[in-house]
Amino acid sequence: MKKLATVLRLLVMVSFIFTGLQAQIMITEIMQNPSAVLDADGEWFELYNAGGSDVDINGWTMEDNGTNSHVINNGSPLIIPAGGFLVLGNNSEQSTNGNLPIDYEYSSFTLANGDDEVILLDDSSPTPVEIDRIEYDGGSNWPDPAGSSMVFIGSPTDENNDYNNWITSSSRELNYVGSTGDNGSPGTIGSDQSLPVELSSFTAKGLDSQVELSWTTQSEVDNAGFEVFRSQDRDGEYTQISSYTRNDDLKGHGSTSEIHHYSYVDNTVANEITYYYKLRDVSVNGEIGEHGPVNATPRAQDDEETPAPLVTEFKLHNAYPNPFNPGTTLSFSVHAKAGEKVQVTLDIYNLAGVKVCSLVNEKMGATELYETTWNAANNNGQTVTNGVYFAVLRAGELQQVQKLVLLK
Repeated sequence: MKKLATVLRLLVMVSFIFTGLQAQIMITEIMQNPSAVLDADGEWFELYNAGGSDVDINGWTMEDNGTNSHVINNGSPLIIPAGGFLVLGNNSEQSTNGNLPIDYEYSSFTLANGDDEVILLDDSSPTPVEIDRIEYDGGSNWPDPAGSSMVFIGSPTDENNDYNNWITSSSRELNYVGSTGDNGSPGTIGSDQSLPVELSSFTAKGLDSQVELSWTTQSEVDNAGFEVFRSQDRDGEYTQISSYTRNDDLKGHGSTSEIHHYSYVDNTVANEITYYYKLRDVSVNGEIGEHGPVNATPRAQDDEETPAPLVTEFKLHNAYPNPFNPGTTLSFSVHAKAGEKVQVTLDIYNLAGVKVCSLVNEKMGATELYETTWNAANNNGQTVTNGVYFAVLRAGELQQVQKLVLLK
């Protein structure tokens, strides 16, 4: 790790931050065996953009491990909006495809009723980049429905090429036009799915007889609002203390790709006691996503007797590149009390919450910008598998988390 020593280097890093914003495109639903219509008329699959910016997939390639291949040629940009969906199918005519809303009609690509693959490649660079793949086995482990889609029920941070995260659709959603026909939720979150709100931060700050919670969403999908839960034991029972149903400040923004900031002040606490908080986002369909816990200890504020907090502000900047292969650069800034240094750690965790490696563990001074590189290796120097990881920056009682995607 090395400190950025010049303004020029800082400007370069800022440029990296803005040019390196990339969305995560994932396959979230597959109809390989419709019953209401022929397979040749009603096969489709759905893509979801879990990132914070729109993505144009025109020119990308869809293929399997065999001979099926199709280059997406829309004649114009084919946009998946941030936090939105896109449905690709073999027939866009609703009178013959089972009243299915199709955003793009493909050819030379079929979905086998047995085992098959759906692979998505970005061909916009000289070397094609694999964005996502699903390899279903025709019923040994994966669902094998007829007349219903297979639907991904995990969160955007879960592995979608894992049969444990897929089930058979149990209902026909409203956007699948008509009250009868095949089950599925093309182009929307169905009653079976849960694609929770993506938080970029969730923090707790202890004040005098108060705890202030703050969180930021990068994007929201069908978000009705938030519920706040509290406990005095990290692993104990949590009690709901507020909800969007009775507090307008906790109401969500529905479906949006814009960044939104939320806060809640808990006034029912006592000084010198540590409290733990969890946050739940609730979709319009009733699906729940959970975040936290975070903790804080309220204390009396006395300017003459109580010293100012050592860490006043810090920030984990966007990694570049992200998604990445083989390495990514992480930068962060620390603003501490003048003349002091604070213990800072930057660690990488996998989806199971297991620490993969430690990148930073040392005391750092105020108003300095640092950077370090993760080369996709664990603490033993072994290369990790592709997938989703989390960079966790801690300074004092503060913490920030950033999602990283390793593509191979």
